[in-house]
Amino acid sequence: LASISNPPAIKKPAARRTKSMQLKKSLIQPGKQASSNSSAGNTPEIDRAELNAIRNLYEKFKSAYENQDEYELVSLVSENWGADDGTTISDLEDNLRNMFSVYDSVQYRISDFNVQKKSSDLFIVSYNVTITGQIFDTNIIRKEKSSVAEEVVFENNVPKIGKTLSGRFWYRQ
Repeated sequence: LASISNPPAIKKPAARRTKSMQLKKSLIQPGKQASSNSSAGNTPEIDRAELNAIRNLYEKFKSAYENQDEYELVSLVSENWGADDGTTISDLEDNLRNMFSVYDSVQYRISDFNVQKKSSDLFIVSYNVTITGQIFDTNIIRKEKSSVAEEVVFENNVPKIGKTLSGRFWYRQ
């Protein structure tokens, strides 16, 4: 999971907050497939249903992020989610709340989406992300890029982001 790591300390009135409701592009551009890296020796092969479920998870994540829906975002991560830097789900919730109270508009762009199957219910997902936040009143635009690697697990046949292995993590004060 990646975010704008240090949003400016500008609060905007809740009544002025608007959300982008534009049609979202698919994570994977037409004509390109998400890599499943099944050619590596003992790596289990990912099937189309698993790949589609994981791709759908990240499309939901992207949409929730751009709609500034912290509750939907948190529902897409495992209750046991954490990051290798010690960031917890509570830190994640605090950061989302802070970021979404500052920015009027947030864009979340994923590229180079790759899925590797490690076991029957564990996958490694890697991608590059560009997050752009904008404050309309002051015309402040902040853009950050990061390479992210995450574990995705299936909980009750539903994919969830289980752990963030690398990338820029949530800002901690």
